[in-house]
Amino acid sequence: MHCPPDEPMKDVVTIRLSRYALPAEPLGVWGQFKSGNELWRASLGGVVAVSVSAQMLLTFCRELVVFSGGPGGAFELRFVSLGLFGLAAVFYVVTLIAITFRIWSFARQSEMSTVAAYRSSLSAVPKAVVAGIIYSVAVVIGTLALVVPGIYLSIALAMAIPCALFEDLRAVVACRRSARLVRGAWWRTATVLSLPATAYLVIVVAVAAALYVHYGFRDPDFGLVIGMIPRVASSFLCALITAVMMPWFIAMTLVVYNDLRVRETVK
Repeated sequence: MHCPPDEPMKDVVTIRLSRYALPAEPLGVWGQFKSGNELWRASLGGVVAVSVSAQMLLTFCRELVVFSGGPGGAFELRFVSLGLFGLAAVFYVVTLIAITFRIWSFARQSEMSTVAAYRSSLSAVPKAVVAGIIYSVAVVIGTLALVVPGIYLSIALAMAIPCALFEDLRAVVACRRSARLVRGAWWRTATVLSLPATAYLVIVVAVAAALYVHYGFRDPDFGLVIGMIPRVASSFLCALITAVMMPWFIAMTLVVYNDLRVRETVK
């Protein structure tokens, strides 16, 4: 994005965004992975603050629920903590959708502010949530059936939310649209999306395991356990990792979504 000489240069995020554009040609697995990384790095500065805020709020409210449910926890405190956790969960979902809108606008070299992203998110929450529920139910049923159908559906329906948000489709139609887009590209899509998901799981498990090994102690009744303070610290550290890596997974998903649409046009 060009800044006239007589105008002050815009923030660093905007300057970085000008260096990224969605690929107009189909890419292989490595090309999509590289493009997703570029989009993540370009957009992270614009979304990390809200991502961290929403994730930390959700983690705090979850820990409050755990604390209030312990011995001596008052019913009123537990009731209030559950209510706060519910509100934090709703805010978290709205924030994830807003982050998706903002990263997509970055990828298209437009400038959607955080406020505008939240406004778009609020109007899109119902269909995105329904699409997410359909996705989750389909994957769970498929997994309970024979495992393999669940794995297949987890990738075949992975584009349902982008389809609902950016093609203005109802949830059921978005799921069907996702299945059509992924048809014939299941293995490539699965490979690209599994890379950030696997990296996230490895990092979070390693962090949690390291804290348990370092601070854990053996209880005769419950085996290896960890004190409250290290456990809470582990919870918030994993939340911070999630807040930073979630935009990475969203960026990767949007690059895959764009690639599938590009391939659809060149068939």
